[in-house]
Amino acid sequence: MADELREEVEELLDGLRRKQLFQSDWDTVAFVVIFAFIGTVLLLTALALLHCCCCCPTGAARHRAQRAKVGVDNLGMIP
Repeated sequence: MADELREEVEELLDGLRRKQLFQSDWDTVAFVVIFAFIGTVLLLTALALLHCCCCCPTGAARHRAQRAKVGVDNLGMIP
């Protein structure tokens, strides 16, 4: 177990020394896809938090109250 771990560490350090972090093009593509996914999730989370924090409910209620009435009152419906 310790020998396998030591070999893995040596292989990783050799890759870092050669400045070759990925073994194949598929590794690079997988890293880019995962990085893009994580970035998208973080962006959407930040936008959701920004929307929740900046849009207070009292401002929306005030905006609804200020809207002009559209249409005609149906006086026949009043008892």
